Amino acid sequence: MVMRQVTVKVLLAFAKLIDPYFAKRDQLKAMIIVLDARRVPSNDDIQMVEYGKESHLAIFAVCTKIDKLSRSQTLQNLKKISMTLGIQENALIPVNSEKKQGLEVVWEKIDQLIVQ
Repeated sequence: MVMRQVTVKVLLAFAKLIDPYFAKRDQLKAMIIVLDARRVPSNDDIQMVEYGKESHLAIFAVCTKIDKLSRSQTLQNLKKISMTLGIQENALIPVNSEKKQGLEVVWEKIDQLIVQ
C-alpha cells in the first residue's frame, strides 16, 4: 500500500510539472517515444503515449535494437508494441543503430513536422 501511495504522489508531481508544458506549447506537434523493440512497452510508456494522445499530438515510436531480433521477431514485436500502445503500426519506426537503418526515417518525420 505504501508503494502505491508513493507511485501516485510521483505521478501527480509529474503531471503538475508536465501539464503546463503540453498545454502552452502551440508549436508542439508530436511526441516521439524511444522503445526497445525487444520489450513490451511498460505502464509508464503506455501512460506517456496516452498523455500525448490526450494532448492531440501525433505519436511516433522509435523502436531500437532491431538488430538483436530476427525479421519475424521484429514484425511480431512491432505488432505487439502497436497493439499495447494503441497506435498504428506505421507510426512505429524500427531502428538498427549498428547499421544506421531507420535513422533517416526518424529525421524525415521530424523534418515533416517542422515544415507543417
